[in-house]
Amino acid sequence: MKKHISKIIAIVCLIAMMSAMAACTQTIQIAFVDANGDVYNPFENIGTGTVNVYGGASSGGSSAPATNPPAQDTTTPPPAADDTTAPAADDTTAPVDAAPAGAPTTKDEIIAFYKDAANKIKENGIAGYTKKEWQVISEINIGASFINSAVEGVVAGFMTTEDEAGEQINAKDSDDAKNRFPGFTLTDNSFIVSAECTTNAAGNYVIKMVCADEDTPRKDGSSKLGQVTQSLIYWEDLEDTLKNDPTVTKILSAYDGVHVIYAGYQINCEITPDGQFVSMEHIGNVDIKIGSATILVVTIKDKSAHLINTCKYYNFQY
Repeated sequence: MKKHISKIIAIVCLIAMMSAMAACTQTIQIAFVDANGDVYNPFENIGTGTVNVYGGASSGGSSAPATNPPAQDTTTPPPAADDTTAPAADDTTAPVDAAPAGAPTTKDEIIAFYKDAANKIKENGIAGYTKKEWQVISEINIGASFINSAVEGVVAGFMTTEDEAGEQINAKDSDDAKNRFPGFTLTDNSFIVSAECTTNAAGNYVIKMVCADEDTPRKDGSSKLGQVTQSLIYWEDLEDTLKNDPTVTKILSAYDGVHVIYAGYQINCEITPDGQFVSMEHIGNVDIKIGSATILVVTIKDKSAHLINTCKYYNFQY
């Protein structure tokens, strides 16, 4: 799954470059549309020093970030899902009232309640469940309709749609139940910018947590998102694809300023008052930014893409 996401990002890089070559003197721009149909610019900070730069200017090179990027205001959750983006939450998880007496109410209480429930599965496998993960890439507009169609067709070949995604069934007390469930080892609660708990018609707690933005997670232990989820594409995985995938290396000769930015990573779940999961979903809104890249002798700058990765956990059996 993660290898596929790396492929998607690398292919987006290459398509942006090929489009620049095909256009010659024509100006090429990739535009991204949110759930409301509004076009937005996800790389307004490129070149301003407010985001880290990954990837070296030399062939396949890379460099670590100098500083952590400033946290952005993510108190507003990602765009509402629809059939072309992230799936809507199950009707059973829709909040209908404030949490009852005894339920967690403050951010720290909600985080602690969720952490305890999650780690009981991650560490002890006390519940079996089904896991399903898939991706959706937002609309891409780069010029003529035939180019748009080609882009969509190529990228689709490297994505797993919801219909194509296979269900991973993990039995209670099994190693799979432990290994495939996201534990929660985060100790810095400030990384969770908002947490709310309500109750639904079944009397269960409906919890929604939104994380701060994170620029290009790495495997060196610095990623806070890596402490709350397994559904990440790490820089090392992307770099491996950019440097070693034969499809990519035939065309890509250099890259710089490549970012994979998780904006407002969201965790939604339904948990019983005694701490048993009913359902959970992790939604990653991913901005892919390319500061510059060289395909053969052509250099392109400031290209971008947007990817939504959804991971669902359901059919819990305690």
